[in-house]
Amino acid sequence: MKFSEQLSLEIYQKEKKGLEALKSYSGAMIPKVFGYGEYEQHSYLLMEYVATTNPSSKSWEQLAEQMATMHTVSERYFGWDTANFIGSLPQSNATKDHWADFYSEERLKVQVGKALYEETYLQRWQTSRPES
Repeated sequence: MKFSEQLSLEIYQKEKKGLEALKSYSGAMIPKVFGYGEYEQHSYLLMEYVATTNPSSKSWEQLAEQMATMHTVSERYFGWDTANFIGSLPQSNATKDHWADFYSEERLKVQVGKALYEETYLQRWQTSRPES
């Protein structure tokens, strides 16, 4: 279960949709989402438990194969049918005909622009990173 006092329910709604899309595109172990909601002043996402193990050469190879399989899915455009989030930060997925256009306009331009022009955005990013 993931829960937060700060994150809106919409974030978990979009995460559920994203996890379901990933599951449909790959054989990777993507946790099943049982639901999301609000309880008192917290929003939550309830998912299947996935046990972790220590990484091995074989597990890294399997991950690489699963990622490659997921990236063989092709569409006529780059992007997605809905906006979502990078952590708590809004993320546009407006479609583009070319990958380079999508990546530069919907990822780099937006994130760099926010970091440069919105001090609170940069502060939120800095506080969301774990200490080194």
